[in-house]
Amino acid sequence: MTIFPHKKTSHLETAATPQLPPIAAGSAVAHYLHFRRDPFGFWLALGRTAAVTRLQLPLGWAFWVVSDEAWVDRILAQQSYTYLRSRYLTDTKRRGTPPNLTQTRDWKQWLWKRRLMQPPFHKERLAAFGETIVQETNTLIADWGERGHLADVGDEFRTLTIRLITKLLYAGSEGDAHIFRQTLDAYMDFGFRRATSLIHWPLWLPLPAHRRVARLRQQAEEAAWRLVLARMEGEETAEPHDLLDMLLAIFDPEAKEGEEAFTLEQIIHHLGDLTVAGYETTALGLTWLFYFVSTHPEVEARLRDEVETVLQGRPPTAADVSRLPYLNMVILETLRLRPPVFVMLREADKADDFGGYHVPAGTQIFLNVAALHRDPRYWATPEAFNPDHFTAEAKAQRPHGAFTPFSIGPRKCLGDGLALLEMNLIVPLILQRYQLSYSGTQPLRVKPGVRLQAEPLPMRIERK
Repeated sequence: MTIFPHKKTSHLETAATPQLPPIAAGSAVAHYLHFRRDPFGFWLALGRTAAVTRLQLPLGWAFWVVSDEAWVDRILAQQSYTYLRSRYLTDTKRRGTPPNLTQTRDWKQWLWKRRLMQPPFHKERLAAFGETIVQETNTLIADWGERGHLADVGDEFRTLTIRLITKLLYAGSEGDAHIFRQTLDAYMDFGFRRATSLIHWPLWLPLPAHRRVARLRQQAEEAAWRLVLARMEGEETAEPHDLLDMLLAIFDPEAKEGEEAFTLEQIIHHLGDLTVAGYETTALGLTWLFYFVSTHPEVEARLRDEVETVLQGRPPTAADVSRLPYLNMVILETLRLRPPVFVMLREADKADDFGGYHVPAGTQIFLNVAALHRDPRYWATPEAFNPDHFTAEAKAQRPHGAFTPFSIGPRKCLGDGLALLEMNLIVPLILQRYQLSYSGTQPLRVKPGVRLQAEPLPMRIERK
C-alpha cells in the first residue's frame, strides 16, 4: 500500500477563488499525542490526506502543512524572500541557542552573510579535504575486524563524523571532538523535548535540564574560542587551509555590529552551526545507508562491483566521486527515505495567493519533506529502497521541488557538498575492507527526535 491514496488533491485542483485550506481531520490533542510519540509517522500520515491542510494543536497553535512539490518550490525557491524562517526558529533567546547564519530571519542580513560564507564551500576547495576524510576513516575502522560484532554501528559513525568535522573546521583534537559531541547530543535531546512541549519554561529557571545544557554549551564554546584564538595567534596545525582558515580570511577585526563583515563572535557562532550540520547529517546518512544496503543483497552486490571495478583496491579520492554513479544513487535514495531534515518550518512575511489558496501574512507553514519524498506522483516505488529512482532518466522527469534533503533555493544547506563528499569516500573505504550484516530480527525503527535517528544498529562485521 502506498502512503498516498489516489484521492489526494493537488494544488492544481483547488478552487480558483483564493480560500483557506481544509483543516486536518482529528482533534488537536490527538494530533499532538501522535506527534510526540512518532514525529516521522505523524508527518507521513498528514501527507495522505491533501496537498495543503491546516493543522490545529492545543493552546491555539495553528500551522499549514504542505506536501506538494509546487508549493515547496514556491516557498523555498521562487518566493524565498517572502517565506522566511519562522520566528519560532529564529528566536534564539526562546530556544536557548546563540545566533547563527541559519537562524537569521532578515533577508538582507542573511544574504550578505551567505555571500561571505559561500567561497569556502565551493566544490574545488572541499576536494582538498578528501585525504583527511580517508585518513580519519581508516583510523576509526582499523580494529573493526578484531572487535568482531559491533553493538551499534550508528554510534561508530557519530564518533567518526564528529572527529571529521572537528578536524576539518578547527584542526581540533579527539578530546575537542568529545566535548562537541557531548554538547550536541544533549542539545538534540533537549531541543526535541522542548519543541514537542506545549509549555516552554523560561531558560533562566534553574531546572536540572537547563543547567546541564548551559554547562555543556559553555564548555563547547570555551573549546571553540581556544581553538580559534590559538589559530589567530599563529599556532601551526596539521591541517593547513582548513575551514577555520578560510573563515578567518573574511574576519574583519574592525567590524561593528550591523556592518557587512564578520566579527569574531559571529565566526564562532557560525562554526557552531556548521558543527551541528556536519555531525549529525552524515552520521545518520551512513547509519541508514548501511542498514538499507545490508538488507538489500542485490543493491550491495551492484555497489561492491562498482567500487571494486573503479577503485581496484586503492583508497577513493574526491576525483573518484563522479566515477561512482551507483554509489551516488544509493546515497541519494537513502536521503529520500530518511531525509536528514524531514520537515521544515517557514513563515509568510507578507500575504500571498497561490494554488487557489490565500496565505495570510504571519502564517506558519510546515514543509512536509517526509511525505513529499514518498509521493507516488514523483516516485515509481515510493515505499521501497530503490536507487534507480536516481537514474539520469528518472531525475529528468521529476520536478524541481520533489527531492529536498538539503532544502532547495537560496537557503539550500551550505554544507551539503561536504556531507556528500564524506559519504562518497567513507562508504567505499568500508566496503573495501568489511562485510557488514544487519543482525537484528526486526526492521530498524526511527527514534522520536528532531532528526531521523535510528534505534541502535547491531551489525555483524567481518573482514573481506
